[in-house]
Amino acid sequence: MINRYSNYRALAVFIAMLILPLYWSGTCQAQSHRQPPDSLYLNVLFGDWFKNDTVDVSINDSLIFKGAQLTSSIIGLAQPEILISKKKGRYFVHTSESKTIKNIKIKSEIVYVELNFNNRKQEFIINTSRGRYIVFDNVDNGKLDYRQSKNMIIFE
Repeated sequence: MINRYSNYRALAVFIAMLILPLYWSGTCQAQSHRQPPDSLYLNVLFGDWFKNDTVDVSINDSLIFKGAQLTSSIIGLAQPEILISKKKGRYFVHTSESKTIKNIKIKSEIVYVELNFNNRKQEFIINTSRGRYIVFDNVDNGKLDYRQSKNMIIFE
């Protein structure tokens, strides 16, 4: 019995060692090829501690998506992802939930993000001059907070 358990455990570790690096490298490659940095205005991600949660996202009073399901992966990343790019003075929203691209009005470095997280409205004021990479985390059983960086955030 102990011998069989050891064999299954060794097989599981071997498979994990083969699959997880492929998954992580694909995720990191996808992160590094998502958007050219010169046209990226804002990148919004959902990170840790989400499990079957729902979220509606509005940016500057423009609904981006409604009822998206959030479940964090083993690397601490949940879909959907929001990219806002700037081209020729206009701003465009791309999401991983939709193939459509929407125009959005942005007048300054300040962006107002409203999240309706599990039917609880939370508002955030983001100053994009402090960084264009934002990760929201479920820090306290339904209370969201965010991390902000000038450099792309890599999940490992």
